[in-house]
Amino acid sequence: MSRNVKPGSRYSVDEAAPFHRRATRLAIRLASFVVRAVCLLVLAANLTAILALVVSSRARALHSAAADGDLPGISRGLRDGVPVDARTFGIGGVEAPIAAAATTDRVRAVRLLVSRGADPGPGLTAALFWRKWASATVILMDGRNFSRRLLNTCVWSALGDDRPEIAHLALLDGGDLNSVGPNGASVLECAMDERAAALVRFILQHTPAARVPSALRLQAIAFLHKRGLALGAINLPIPAGAGVKYRAHGAASATARL
Repeated sequence: MSRNVKPGSRYSVDEAAPFHRRATRLAIRLASFVVRAVCLLVLAANLTAILALVVSSRARALHSAAADGDLPGISRGLRDGVPVDARTFGIGGVEAPIAAAATTDRVRAVRLLVSRGADPGPGLTAALFWRKWASATVILMDGRNFSRRLLNTCVWSALGDDRPEIAHLALLDGGDLNSVGPNGASVLECAMDERAAALVRFILQHTPAARVPSALRLQAIAFLHKRGLALGAINLPIPAGAGVKYRAHGAASATARL
């Protein structure tokens, strides 16, 4: 009996040595597997970081192209796979390319991005904040579904900046005809203050008489008569497609300043 094997052990001298060798080989294989797994994880993390840098640089390039009105640059960025609404840092903070284009009033860039499926909401918000009415008009004339709150903001911003034709577009898209502005005046009162006869008639025709105070209604009708305009039929619902018709035939004043 060997000194390396205790008396009464199950293993003989010949069996004990192979067992230890097998255990050592198993430990080595397990350690090798762990090392390989760690190396693969590090490699994957590095590749992810590199890919993120590439995507981020391309997104920044698209953002810069939109802000500069660089149409070939925008097309190149979209062709390289950058999402049309990819967000990166700009003048307004983290913003989409359409917001960058609207902030600098790059109308053709705004039109291109909208045609390529960009969400127009951030663009309209930026255009209203920076009072870029050419970009706001392009976005509104695209006819997307905006929130009532954003459209009301557009109505009051446009009226406050003497752009009643843009307020008209926003109302056709679903703005509230009976909303009240920060100064407590109604849309109708502001339209008369801006001498926007077409907008006054539009509001009177599509607002139930009970929603307009009698004195204000008589004042608005007198306003129209003084300008040689008849009120016509009243309490008309805004028909489906009215915005499209207005954009096609009645928005000459909205686009005249583009």
